[in-house]
Amino acid sequence: MEEPTHITAERIVRELTGAAMNSNSSTQIHVNAGGVGIWICATACLVMLVGFLLMLALFVEHSRKIDDLHDYLAAIYVQAPQLKPKESTE
Repeated sequence: MEEPTHITAERIVRELTGAAMNSNSSTQIHVNAGGVGIWICATACLVMLVGFLLMLALFVEHSRKIDDLHDYLAAIYVQAPQLKPKESTE
């Protein structure tokens, strides 16, 4: 038969100090995600910069096409002045 265990103050203190000494190895978990975060931010900024440059190129292209249409319309008005709308006096 097993002998009944008696809980004493010394045993409690011994168990608690032993648990505190063993717990150091399990609580020292470090995750270094700083480098990963910087790479994610840099990649997002690069994507944003490429998108900005693409939109800028599209804007310049659109502006160039509008200017070409104004030149084309002016050439039409030189050849056929009757097509030019009358200026309103308002």
